[in-house]
Amino acid sequence: MILLFIIITLIIFTLPLLPGFAELAVASDAKPLRVIQEYDTDPKYFATGFRLYLEKNFDSFFSTRDKAGVKFQEGELANGTKFQIIGKQGLPIFEQKEINSADTKKLLLGAFALTLPDNMFYETEIYGYETIKSGNNNRLRALMAEGDIEIGKGCNILRWVHSNASLSVKEESHLYGRATANNSITIAESCSFERLNAPIILFGNVEPARELEHKNTGLTTITEIPNVKDRYERRWLIDGDIHIKANSFFDGDLVATGNVVIGAGSHIKGSVKSNQDMYLYTGVTIEGSLFSAGDIHMETNCHVNGPVVAEDTILIESGSRIGSEANPTTVSALFIKVMSGVVAHGTIWADETADVIRNSATAYKKVAA
Repeated sequence: MILLFIIITLIIFTLPLLPGFAELAVASDAKPLRVIQEYDTDPKYFATGFRLYLEKNFDSFFSTRDKAGVKFQEGELANGTKFQIIGKQGLPIFEQKEINSADTKKLLLGAFALTLPDNMFYETEIYGYETIKSGNNNRLRALMAEGDIEIGKGCNILRWVHSNASLSVKEESHLYGRATANNSITIAESCSFERLNAPIILFGNVEPARELEHKNTGLTTITEIPNVKDRYERRWLIDGDIHIKANSFFDGDLVATGNVVIGAGSHIKGSVKSNQDMYLYTGVTIEGSLFSAGDIHMETNCHVNGPVVAEDTILIESGSRIGSEANPTTVSALFIKVMSGVVAHGTIWADETADVIRNSATAYKKVAA
């Protein structure tokens, strides 16, 4: 009886292991998992996939070059998704129950300039063959247009938005996920976002940035820095804090084990790294990159040509320029605060949240100037 109990117990404990023993013997699942890296490396990943989805399910819509013949149409795809194709009228037509609930689950396709009424929840993606203009106080899952997209005041984009031309976002709107454009993105004050990508990104009322100018006239060239721990070619490693006086010029890369403070009007022909926090006074020019293990605070009219990366918060004040059209770059941090009047080129990516603010007084300041 005891022997039988032991045998039954061994069988019970062995059964869950049999698939593993079989896999060791046969190795039928030896290939590595396929990882889609485009999800992280391509900012337009979702828009590209959405366009392919539309072309597959609405072949006649995309194969018709002359959209003048496109008529209003409603239907349902094989997967149960309801859709509405909108012609020249440019306005979706809602059922009474959709109007009452201020909610539509239909996938919308506009053949011409498409206008979205105010105060609605658009639960499914929206596509515009020309332009899309959203009204105010809308919630939208995702949008894509071949032309410009205008997001009204107080809107929420829940997943992503992409324009093959330009994207503009009015006050008090929130962009969750990715916002991309082939030409430019303009975001008004009091907006928040997570990830932006465009050749030109304009915050508030501001003109596109000029190319970064390097003027060293009247600057004092730095040849010595206190507490040098190590020096190799262009790289200077400083034990402790670095304090660069105003109107200084330094040709090389700086690394500090402590904080970095760069005085007004100074020019660094290289990159700067801080293992604590970093503060740039007004009018500082950095030809390379900035990296901080803490915060980065850039005062007004600073120019940085390379990536700006912080492990905590980045604050960029009005008039500052990041990258250029010829040299798009990246701004990345846990939290990002950008004042109206800033211009960036490339990608701005906050792991948590990013806000467009009116003035730096509303932003958290950690680094003492």
